[in-house]
Order: sequence, then C-alpha cells, then structure tokens
Amino acid sequence: MTSGYQFKHQSSTPDAPASSHTRLFAKDDKGLYSQDTTGEVAPAGYVTGTVQTTNATATDCVVVSVADSSFFKLKVECLGLKNDNSAALWGNIEGVFYRSGGNVTQIGSTTNLLVENSGSSPTVGFTLDTANQEVEIEVTGVVAETWDWKLFVQRFDL
Repeated sequence: MTSGYQFKHQSSTPDAPASSHTRLFAKDDKGLYSQDTTGEVAPAGYVTGTVQTTNATATDCVVVSVADSSFFKLKVECLGLKNDNSAALWGNIEGVFYRSGGNVTQIGSTTNLLVENSGSSPTVGFTLDTANQEVEIEVTGVVAETWDWKLFVQRFDL
C-alpha cells in the first residue's frame, strides 16, 4: 500500500497498554485504511476481530461496550474459513441497538446475509450482555471442525 498521508490517533482508554494506543492511517488509490500495532489492516472506521473456533460453541470475536443514552447501528462484515480450506462462510449482519436508563436493547431483529458452503451451519450473530452493558458479536463453528474467523465491524452513532 502506498501512502499519500499518515497520522496517528491515540486511544481514549487511559489504562490500555501503550502498544494498543496507536492506530496508523494510510491513504492509497483504493481508499483510507488503518493498521493497528499488531499489523491488522482494515478500512478506516472499522474495528477488526479474529478468533479460531474448534467446536460448535459460540465464541466472542468483538465486544462493543454500550454507554447510557446510546443509539447506534452495527454493520459486521464476516469471513470464516475451515482450517483445511474445504468450507467457508462470508457475508454481513446488521443490527440497531440503544440504551436509555436501563439495559442495552436491540431494536427489531438482526439483518442477516450470510452465505456458507460447508453443508453445516457455522454462524455469526449478536448477543446482548445486560450484566456488562455490551453487544457481543459471536461466531459459532461446526462440531469437530476448526474454523478461522475475521470480522470487520463498523459502528454508526446518532
């Protein structure tokens, strides 16, 4: 990627380790991209999450904290690949959430456009954690299979 300009952004999390504070942005002829200190690259404005599942157990890949008086939409681009490359899942899910003086709540149902060719049922979905006021974006693989997952999450706030 050739860079037209670069700048650094400091995290607003005061207790995060220094290595997690810097996100480097670079622009090329295809758009603006960000790269965190672990080397993960995503289009700017996205947060990425990666995880591996070894069974059909729902596993958190990205967790979104929800402050009081919040109203937002999450759009999640999903990629899942069985570790022997014989099956895959791709697509996106979207959901709208709010919190106003109580617990985080989802408005309506999740919009789901996921395609898979595994013959099984790997999934990606939202789970509300009202004890911690979080939206968990979970992936679920397939019994007796290992899957690698990468999610690109974009948040739109009002």
